[in-house]
Amino acid sequence: MKRTTRLVASLLAGLMVTAALPAMAQTETEVPATEERIEHGFEQLRERVLKALDRRLVRIDRLQSEIKASETIEPENAAHLTADLSASQGQLTALVAHAKSATTFEELGAIVDEMVYEHRIFALRTPQTWLVLTSDFGVSVADRLDAAAQTLADASARAAEAGYDVSEVEALIDDARTATNEGLALVEPVAEAVLPLEPVDVPDPARAIMEEARSDMSAGRDAYHNARDTLRRAAELLAEIVGSDAA
Repeated sequence: MKRTTRLVASLLAGLMVTAALPAMAQTETEVPATEERIEHGFEQLRERVLKALDRRLVRIDRLQSEIKASETIEPENAAHLTADLSASQGQLTALVAHAKSATTFEELGAIVDEMVYEHRIFALRTPQTWLVLTSDFGVSVADRLDAAAQTLADASARAAEAGYDVSEVEALIDDARTATNEGLALVEPVAEAVLPLEPVDVPDPARAIMEEARSDMSAGRDAYHNARDTLRRAAELLAEIVGSDAA
C-alpha cells in the first residue's frame, strides 16, 4: 500500500519527462524550457507536500489543546494521547525540513508515505482522541446523574416519612438509575477500546473498532437522555404530590 504514493510520484515525474521528449527532439534550445517545466512541477509537488504536513501539524495542535482543556479526561488517557500526538508532531516537523531540502520526486514520495501511513492523523488520531474525550466525559455525566438521583431519592424519603405515598416517584428513580448504568456500561469501555490503536491498525481492525465505539457512544447518550428525562418526571411528580397536599 505504501508503494502507491511513491508510484504516483514516479509516474508524475515520468509523464513530465515523456511529455517533454518531443520538444527536446526538435531543438536543443528548448531543453532549458523543458527543464524549467519539470522544476516547476517539482516545486508545485513540494508545496503540496508541505501544505499537507502543515495541515497535520495544525490538527495535532488542536487535539492537544482539546485534551488540555478537558476537565473530565482521565489523566492516564490524557498522557497516552499526548504522548502519541507529540511523537507524531516531532516526526512530522522533521519531515517538513526533509521536504524543503528534497531534490527528487522519489524523496517527496517517501515523505508522503511516512506522513500518511506512519501517523494517520486524520484517519486515526483525530477520531481516537474525540472518542476518548467523549468516553471520559460520559463517565462524568453518569456521576452527575447518580448525584441527581440520590438528591431526589433523599427528598422522596423525607416525603415518605411525612406520610406521602411516593412509590411512583421511587419507581421512576430506580428506572433512571437503571438507564444511567446502561449508558455507563456503553460509554466507559470506549476509551479503553480505542486507545491501543496504532497507525498499522488502519484500516482494519481500527475501522471496525471505532465504528462500534461510535455506535456505543450513541446508544449511551440515548440511555443518559432517558435517565435525565425520567428524573425530571420523578421530580415533577414529587413536587405535585407534596404540593397538592399544601394546596
